[in-house]
Amino acid sequence: MQRVFIGDLTFKGNGWHKVALQTPFKYLGTDNLQIVWLNYDGSYSSGYPKIQIYQCNR
Repeated sequence: MQRVFIGDLTFKGNGWHKVALQTPFKYLGTDNLQIVWLNYDGSYSSGYPKIQIYQCNR
């Protein structure tokens, strides 16, 4: 497994949020991709974050 981001994030408001990866990687679309989100704060204000997947051709 390769870590591509570590740090704090603050989401202000609803909608899409982009996270710039610290270590870009090439994903060919054939292997598994795991996204791990840890909430060390222990609380949330309005539900869990939702992650959506979309395809892009580059």
